[in-house]
Amino acid sequence: PKHSWDSVWYGISQWFGIKDLDDLEYVLPNSGNFGCDLFTDSDLYATGTESLKGCGGPTHTSPVTMQLPKARYLTGEEQKSVCRLAVRSMAINLKFEPSNSRCYVDNQVIVPSEV
Repeated sequence: PKHSWDSVWYGISQWFGIKDLDDLEYVLPNSGNFGCDLFTDSDLYATGTESLKGCGGPTHTSPVTMQLPKARYLTGEEQKSVCRLAVRSMAINLKFEPSNSRCYVDNQVIVPSEV
């Protein structure tokens, strides 16, 4: 599949009246892991009015290297934590409102450490 289940349910949830970002994250806790790859109610329905906040503008890609005690991929919750820290830091440096952005972890790679 090209899209997660969350991508479709995001728009359906909006169509059912769940508009607040915190409420959407409560209903679809993994939706934060897909960046702008989510459908809104306006993508799915002619009567839809919502957009995906933080998408459609300029993008910034930032490579991050982490060393963990044991080689593994980050869990969904860990990915969200990394994004919260990255957005908070970038919002201060680039002077923008954090709620106007979206972040996701893409292409995790495990590389042997030479420590």
